[in-house]
Amino acid sequence: MFSLSNNWITEGTIDFEYKKYMLLAYLRDVDSLFKDEKLYPQFAGLIQHHRNLLNLRHQLQAIEDKFPKELKEIDLENLQLQFEKQKAEKVMEEVEQIIDYALPEMESEIKKGVEIFEGVEHKLHVFSLGLIPSFKEEGYFLISDFIHRHILLYKYQFSIFTNSMEQFRAVKTEYLKSYKLNITNTYERIRYELIEQNRSANPTPATFVVEFKEPIPYRETLLPVAKRNLIQFISSI
Repeated sequence: MFSLSNNWITEGTIDFEYKKYMLLAYLRDVDSLFKDEKLYPQFAGLIQHHRNLLNLRHQLQAIEDKFPKELKEIDLENLQLQFEKQKAEKVMEEVEQIIDYALPEMESEIKKGVEIFEGVEHKLHVFSLGLIPSFKEEGYFLISDFIHRHILLYKYQFSIFTNSMEQFRAVKTEYLKSYKLNITNTYERIRYELIEQNRSANPTPATFVVEFKEPIPYRETLLPVAKRNLIQFISSI
């Protein structure tokens, strides 16, 4: 898998044709995985690269408009620019050309990723198991895999984190155990087992089920999409 560092535009030679080759090699590998419906971690990385380019373009435009100095170094890791007191129009133009080419290429691939994500979302069925308690920030969820005939039990816990631009609601999950999918291991029996095991701590834990009946790459796609669906479902109730 060909990867791009956060500073891929400014690392090494700043040359449009060379950077174009790097970008296309990266997108070719991402596209190959997308064709197999394997989204993560490539999809998240692609979105982050796109966001970095938008931020860099904004900073370059602001510098060009207000502070016409020579660009000495670009640090995408910390989203900072360093300059000297001279113009460096040639370097700036080369970087801007790379950005202008890279953004639509990335957007085209991101669109494919979004279509896969939404397609998988429509294949999942999320619902609550039993009564929904008032405290839903942590609990359990079952992933019912009809293809491989098993039920995977996870514990979840919500958290809020903030970066420099926005706030996110995230979910931390912990795999607990697996059950054979049969007439004996019903959802209700598994929930009863959870209640018995955790009666002293939480007698009525929030419990949800995610079902799917089509082959989907599990760790690369199914689990991340299921976690996202779980956040949306719980947030809506």
